[in-house]
Amino acid sequence: MNRSMLSRWMSLGTVLLLGAIAPSLMASRSQDGVTARVRDDGMTLEIRANRQRITLSPNDFNVRVLNAVNCQEAQVSPEQQLAGTRFFPSVAVDAQTGNVAVAVLLQECYETQVSAVFVVDPQNSGYALYRVQAPGQTVPQDEFTTYPLNSITGLGYLNNELLIQHGDASGGEALLVYTTTNHPEGTYRGCLYTEPGEGNRLCPR
Repeated sequence: MNRSMLSRWMSLGTVLLLGAIAPSLMASRSQDGVTARVRDDGMTLEIRANRQRITLSPNDFNVRVLNAVNCQEAQVSPEQQLAGTRFFPSVAVDAQTGNVAVAVLLQECYETQVSAVFVVDPQNSGYALYRVQAPGQTVPQDEFTTYPLNSITGLGYLNNELLIQHGDASGGEALLVYTTTNHPEGTYRGCLYTEPGEGNRLCPR
């Protein structure tokens, strides 16, 4: 990672943090009027687009997760199919495209959260759903598979990039950056630690 890229991503992390404190700094509405919000204590995602209202529940979002804690078996499973249990408060609207990024908690146990980010593309007759792939030890086998994220603390779009901040119980935080120029779900660019923690497991190795 070159020094200029590192500096740029640190700046993006600062913007994301400021956006969480002052939401007006991050886009909450697209140029064509798409808006989104999480309500009902994280149980409903409401999107208004194309003169329609799209209402989604956490269990509308599912993904195959690799190498994540299995709360039923109390161990790490190589693969499991999980659906959402609630939405994190963070939701972001791409001002250019109207795509909506939302953070979803899949399961929680043993002081560990297993979560993922999805992108909703509102369309005239409904919506398309994309899964943002968190990288890991190997390349996920298809677009329905991801490695797990932990507790997602921030989402934002800035200049064709999707920013995802997640943290763990030790207080560590990391920023993942995706370029969204060619694909709604984005192409992974890299990760940096914004707050040190125990084990440094928040960025892919």
